[in-house]
Amino acid sequence: MNICEHILSAGASLSPFGKMLVTGFYDGATDGFVECQHCGRAYAFRKLAWDEEQDVRIYGLAPLDVSLENIRLDTLHLPPGDDPVSLVPPLGEQEREAVERLAAAPVQHVVAAANLRRGVLASKSLVVSDEDTHDWFAWLGLERDRG
Repeated sequence: MNICEHILSAGASLSPFGKMLVTGFYDGATDGFVECQHCGRAYAFRKLAWDEEQDVRIYGLAPLDVSLENIRLDTLHLPPGDDPVSLVPPLGEQEREAVERLAAAPVQHVVAAANLRRGVLASKSLVVSDEDTHDWFAWLGLERDRG
């Protein structure tokens, strides 16, 4: 499954992401699921790095073959909701294992953002040779704020 064109063209622009299900949080989202508001494709996201002040985060995105609504209802057993961001409550073992399986999808795109829903600072497709990148900021052409 390929990344949608809206994310590929999201460098330094408004965010293409609409709804989010946040499964990990530390002064902001670290892990979870997000949906492209243009094409409706769902992605697992996970934090790869952040700057010194934890203001800018680098996220890996993995496209999924299931909708965000299906993740909400069928995987997490949450009630239907229209909130743009939902913090997922502690999960039972079965739900946690299902989230781990979805989150294990291979990352195909990397984005930098202070907030995934408000704007993307930079984005780039990930190829196999980039997977061992240690400085995601430099790889995306961004300077890491040293405070």
